[in-house]
Amino acid sequence: MRTMKKNNNETVMVIGIDHGYGNMKTATRCFPSGVARYDKEPIFQNNLLVYNGMYYQIGEEHKEFCAEKTQDEDYYVLTLAAIARELDGKGMNRATVHIAAGLPLTWVATQKEDFQNEAYRKQKEAEKQLRSLKHQAEQNRKMAEKEVQKLKKRIKLQSEKINEIKFFCGIGYIVAFVLSACLVKMCFL
Repeated sequence: MRTMKKNNNETVMVIGIDHGYGNMKTATRCFPSGVARYDKEPIFQNNLLVYNGMYYQIGEEHKEFCAEKTQDEDYYVLTLAAIARELDGKGMNRATVHIAAGLPLTWVATQKEDFQNEAYRKQKEAEKQLRSLKHQAEQNRKMAEKEVQKLKKRIKLQSEKINEIKFFCGIGYIVAFVLSACLVKMCFL
């Protein structure tokens, strides 16, 4: 484990973790790769990790062999436990952590093509989704443009109706004024 400070005085820990089948190992800690999960707080609280509202006894039960360590959450929880133990050993409870972990070279050689294919598949999937979203956005833009044109036409029609009403009201005022002038004239004759 290596401790560094950033320019803003933030502590950064680089922690090497070996995710073994039998034991989790860091530079200063080693503990069994077992996890027991509980919904409620267990009576015995040795090696207890609380994460996302669940209680995990670290080092309990034996973890069965699993070639793909990401198939469940156990190795993630074990990683959190390893980080917590390293920080606790330094008397710390908070830090930005960078994890140094790796696979044996024989695994990298045999799984490299699978990893590349999976990454390529995910990239193509993301590109397809992006194209779909762009198409949908263009369709929405065209629909919105049509709606704006319809609204402009309605506004124009309403303006024309208002002008007609104003015109007829103006004529009505003139007619009323002329009639009242005629009435006044007739009354004085």
